[in-house]
Amino acid sequence: QQAELSRQLAMEQTALAMIALPGARTLPVSGTNVTGSLIVNNETNSAILILSNLAELEKGKTYQIWLIQPDDGRVSAGLFEVNRDGGFTIASLVSRDPLQAYIGIGVTVEPDGGSDQPTGPKVFGVEF
Repeated sequence: QQAELSRQLAMEQTALAMIALPGARTLPVSGTNVTGSLIVNNETNSAILILSNLAELEKGKTYQIWLIQPDDGRVSAGLFEVNRDGGFTIASLVSRDPLQAYIGIGVTVEPDGGSDQPTGPKVFGVEF
């Protein structure tokens, strides 16, 4: 439990730092019963999702972030779970390529451990 709290605190500090960096853009997240923001910084090639009202998933399922390529291909950008203590869920995106190479993100429900390509229902998407 202490490790999870430390991880959540580190993510919150990272989100605050990203907002303060020059070049950061905040994009709205809106989906069925979920709201929030995607903070993108192309200069640092980083992005963070800050979400509220995201549903907890059944055991054996996880949320997976996908970077969307211009040709509609998908590249996994990480897995995350809902903050069970209430409040906001924060998830960072991971990309080996510059974020400018993508046109947006999508989030789907996938089996634990994630998938090579989206297989589950789309929860929301954000265009860059």
